[in-house]
Amino acid sequence: MSEKRAKQIRRASKRTASAPVGIVHIRAGYDAATSSINRSTVSHTVQDAVKDLTPSVLKALRRNSRYLDCNSAVYSGAVKRMTTLIVGTGIMATSASKDAEWGNAATARYSEWGKSCDITGTSDMPALQQIIVRSMIVDGEIFALKTSDESGPRIQLIEAHQISDIVCNDVGRPLYYVPVGVDKGDGNSGSVPPGCYPAENVIHFFRQFRAGQRRGVPLFTPAINTARDVDELVNLEKAASKAAAKTVEIVKRKGGVAPRGVVARPASSTASTDTDARYREIVGPEGLVLDTDEEYEQVASQRPSTAWQGFIDFLLGVFCLAGDMPPSAFLQIKVGGADTRRDLASAQRVIEQWQQVVANKLRGLWEYYHENDKTQKPVDWNAVVHQFPRKLTVDDGRQNASDRADLACGAMTISEFAAMYGADGAEHIRELREEMHSVNPRLTPEQIDDLVTKRLFGVEAPASAAAPAATSEGKDDTGSAGDVAASTGSVQATALNGAQVDALKELAMAVAAGDLPQGSAKAIARAAFPLVPEAPINAIFDGITPTKQPAAVSA
Repeated sequence: MSEKRAKQIRRASKRTASAPVGIVHIRAGYDAATSSINRSTVSHTVQDAVKDLTPSVLKALRRNSRYLDCNSAVYSGAVKRMTTLIVGTGIMATSASKDAEWGNAATARYSEWGKSCDITGTSDMPALQQIIVRSMIVDGEIFALKTSDESGPRIQLIEAHQISDIVCNDVGRPLYYVPVGVDKGDGNSGSVPPGCYPAENVIHFFRQFRAGQRRGVPLFTPAINTARDVDELVNLEKAASKAAAKTVEIVKRKGGVAPRGVVARPASSTASTDTDARYREIVGPEGLVLDTDEEYEQVASQRPSTAWQGFIDFLLGVFCLAGDMPPSAFLQIKVGGADTRRDLASAQRVIEQWQQVVANKLRGLWEYYHENDKTQKPVDWNAVVHQFPRKLTVDDGRQNASDRADLACGAMTISEFAAMYGADGAEHIRELREEMHSVNPRLTPEQIDDLVTKRLFGVEAPASAAAPAATSEGKDDTGSAGDVAASTGSVQATALNGAQVDALKELAMAVAAGDLPQGSAKAIARAAFPLVPEAPINAIFDGITPTKQPAAVSA
């Protein structure tokens, strides 16, 4: 400390000591901009983000963050939970081109390419997304290099410590990326030095918090020291708890008499003459033999104390604040009712922010693949939307009902709905159609469309033109009931509600009991259900064998 600063502190101390109690000195300006002897002095220099995030600073932050990710259950658990909430089973890309035919095909091709997009061949697209997001949280950034092999375009992930510098132009736009051990050049020649990666070949995944920031920082940077403190306190308390947990036994003697020494009995003596030995034979090897002036007690461990647990909970709450996540959602602390929904809603907003950042970067992968696609592309070929996992919820039933309502009213597309469960919307519809056709091969495509509509949206499909039913001679059936059903053409037009089905069942039971002739039952069914084709009615009643002969019906 300089002599000048020491004199300032002494003068301030004298003023404080001589000031009347309860007197507050009011001065103009900001108190936060002034120093005080009651708190430490901030020596940080206000400067650009580039100067704050020097290579040495970034190296130290990554070192501490990676260490905690490997050794701290709290830190690693937080990283994993954030990654799961952001990526889930994978962020799915879907073409937003107005050319629906090209868009559907482009989405399918990109999804297929995602299975082998990794240059190493070890990861698919969802796995790469997990690595990318995890690296953004732990290291602050990661780089995706656009490369290729004999099979086509590929992606190579490069960790943060493998890029030593980013050379930018005067306005801060990256020109090229410099790997470790490569000369970065002067940046003014207009060409990329050998060994460096041109900016157009690199996708830099990081979250920017400051203007002019070129490198990413670990998400939990403000709480790295807090996480280390938690780990150290936990380890120390664990050691103390282990020591305190050992059985501590105390024998109290009156008058401060020293404990008796153990004296070996002569060989000629018997155990029965040794009082202590006799008592031990009775109580067993684990029993205690005390004199009349002795007391025995055990000391119970009081560690960890409730105060220690409260302090650790406080530190964990501070750690969660660094990730902008409520402790109840991050640490899965049980809270009740409205508080739970409030915290989850707050957490969901944070997750959506991260998802948007990641999706904006993933757009570069979509563009890179389709730039190398040899198909004829529309003008808006690079339009793409990304579907994210389901939102956080504490009530799956309520959330499912809400999602289905959004789907039915058009607030959510089929692709968005399917993507929340890690599925492709178009592929899901195709599988539904195949499933329905396999169950009933006689269903027409129009009928299948109606059933799919009802199954997905929970509403009835509008009437559509159905194919006419063919007779055994290959001619159209012109029967009255068949004509009516064919002209209506909708599955729903011939479908029966619960009361109608019950009525048919009663007719069938009457035929089975012999109370009603089959012909009469058929006539009643045709009259009651004119939209139902004749064939299903015949199939219902022809297969019934009456238990007794029905009585003749008079004219």
